[in-house]
Amino acid sequence: MLSDVLHYLTPDKQDELLRKCCSNLRTGGTILIREANSELAARHKKSLVTEFLSTRIGFNKTRTPDHRLHFTSADQIWAVAKEFGLTMEVIDNKKVTSNNLFVLRND
Repeated sequence: MLSDVLHYLTPDKQDELLRKCCSNLRTGGTILIREANSELAARHKKSLVTEFLSTRIGFNKTRTPDHRLHFTSADQIWAVAKEFGLTMEVIDNKKVTSNNLFVLRND
């Protein structure tokens, strides 16, 4: 389970982590990823605000060299999942922010 962590990594580190998780997933296994989906433009603006505030007050800390947040998208996660032969379900039950739950399975 990766919950609200990818955006704290640079895109290359996100890709590296996702590939490592996917390559080690056993048959019948599941990877859960809760992350803001940058493709949902209007709702993503609200996610940007909440993350900006949480990092500025010190609740969360960025670790990227430029201290920026790097939000991924459903398409980027799907590209990696597909490469490893995984299925992906997107659960979108948030109405205000762009947070989605990505369920990757190795059936």
